[in-house]
Amino acid sequence: MPSKKTTIAKRIAISLGAIALAVTMGLQTASLVIERSTPDVALQLNPKNGKALSRKAFQDFSLLVAEGRTPEEAAQEVADTARQALRYEPLLPQAHAILALAADTREKRKAILEPALKLNRRSATLLGLSLQEELADENIEGVITTLDQILRVHPETSADFFPLLAGALVDDQALPIFQRILASKPPWQDRFLVTASANPEAVVNVAKLRREVIVENENLDSALIARLADAEEFGAAQQHYEFLEKRFPRDISMALRSQYPPLDWKFSDTREKRSQLSRDGNAIEIFVRPGAGGVIMDRIVAVKDGQVDVSIAYDFGQSAQIANIRLQANCPGSSSLLIVQSFEEAKGTMRLQVPASECDFMRLALYARVPSGRPALRGSISNFTVK
Repeated sequence: MPSKKTTIAKRIAISLGAIALAVTMGLQTASLVIERSTPDVALQLNPKNGKALSRKAFQDFSLLVAEGRTPEEAAQEVADTARQALRYEPLLPQAHAILALAADTREKRKAILEPALKLNRRSATLLGLSLQEELADENIEGVITTLDQILRVHPETSADFFPLLAGALVDDQALPIFQRILASKPPWQDRFLVTASANPEAVVNVAKLRREVIVENENLDSALIARLADAEEFGAAQQHYEFLEKRFPRDISMALRSQYPPLDWKFSDTREKRSQLSRDGNAIEIFVRPGAGGVIMDRIVAVKDGQVDVSIAYDFGQSAQIANIRLQANCPGSSSLLIVQSFEEAKGTMRLQVPASECDFMRLALYARVPSGRPALRGSISNFTVK
């Protein structure tokens, strides 16, 4: 059976494909290179112009790849021009990259890349080739470290490489590597965490990473909790929610919170029905038009020992429409209701019993419907505590 390390490396290699080479060497924009570069003119003026020779080697290399040659074959055909360029200017990264690609063994390639990278630490071309070597060695730490270097100096490559990093984060073995890299707070950190949180397989580890770093993106935590819930990782969502409660205490009553749905309240907001926090923040205002209905607010709550305690306080005046409101609960993802309770009878404190072994988390909702021809439902809820 292959080791987990091998599995991770293969997952990354499959995801990467030709991205590293294409992005870092600019093969997908060879025509732009040709249009913007005029090495022949420069060489007519000075045949010993190293930079012009390097540009010519890369231009010829790009044309050969566009014609169907492999990068290795193309590099071998222009290697002499690259060597000549380095005789005049030893620090040219694209010339070093061509010679590395032209090498007939991996040992020779590494012997060219390693000193070249020490001289050109910002070269995306050399970093891309280094990335390919790390992949070939199935070195997950080397892959992630090299990607970090690329993203620091070439943030424009993030759209290509973020999905690759998110794919690596699916595996728990990669988590310590990410923790070490994010400890230095790289400039791409927040953007990556937002992107990676959209991967259902990686979102649990994204939440673990986020809890160890300082972030500036105010929307990341709400997105994480929502995506954890979407992935049905309710335990992980609850763990992250509790972390936020301790790290960032909130002034508003827990009964009325809506910052992190669905573990906080998710309010309905349509022309026909809506629930919203009052201006003073002390109540939830409810409105339902005649002929309309549905869930007006809901949240996911943990079920402890088969029960949930609820405390409710409300004011709907003398409205007879309160009889059309009910409290209901179901397991997330199921349409079968476990609990249906008249809201009119739910005032005060009550204990909801959940059938044994049904679910560890349940969706608690307030449902209302107003018959056509009857007055609109208006009122407020000053307490709706669940624990």
